[in-house]
Amino acid sequence: MSARRWLRHLAHHLPIAIAGDDAEGVHQVRVAAGRIAVWLEMSGRAVLRSDLRAFRRVASPVRDADVLLERGPPDAFATRLRALRERERADMIAYLRCDRARALRQALTLLPPIPRDVAMEALPSFRDRVLRRGDALAGHPEPQDEDFHDLRRAVRKLRYALEWLGLAAAPVKALQQTFGDLNDLAVELRVLEETGAATELPEHARELRAGLVIAKREALAAWIQSRAGVAEIGGS
Repeated sequence: MSARRWLRHLAHHLPIAIAGDDAEGVHQVRVAAGRIAVWLEMSGRAVLRSDLRAFRRVASPVRDADVLLERGPPDAFATRLRALRERERADMIAYLRCDRARALRQALTLLPPIPRDVAMEALPSFRDRVLRRGDALAGHPEPQDEDFHDLRRAVRKLRYALEWLGLAAAPVKALQQTFGDLNDLAVELRVLEETGAATELPEHARELRAGLVIAKREALAAWIQSRAGVAEIGGS
């Protein structure tokens, strides 16, 4: 299993992300970095994974602002989001153009492919992480936002691992989407409060809080419904 395809994907979308004319550029930089990080984990290599996390981390605030703007927020919030996006874009561009980021991309091209049997042996660890976090979430009397966030990340990594192996991932992808919808609401409420827009838009803040309660309930139900299928992934 070679990472060549996703390295090309990353290289293609980096200039688009830097140019800033198409929000998809930032999104695809994050997707490519996440998929390559899973590839590294499947190979058992710890090297370079923290650097790839930096790719995702520096692009995340820009992507969050793009997603929230696409949702059509009230004008007072949209104005703050655009200003926030420009500040975060400056930091992102500085990182994407730095020597460390260039060295990371070069180093990744030198890594050999992963034997399929090695990758298959890693699959249960991705599954078990989802099960642990899902069971912890379901067993918590008052799960916190971070509990949902941790499970969402584990589900995303399991999906990527399955897709690297060419295995069916549709049910896991659907679960990821449900948790992603919840995350979008949580991020919007957090940014609304952090930017001070919540005081100007109290009704919008109330709607988001109410929507978040419903979304958490739906995400938890989706996990409970999906658990048996996840447990079967990769054998015992």
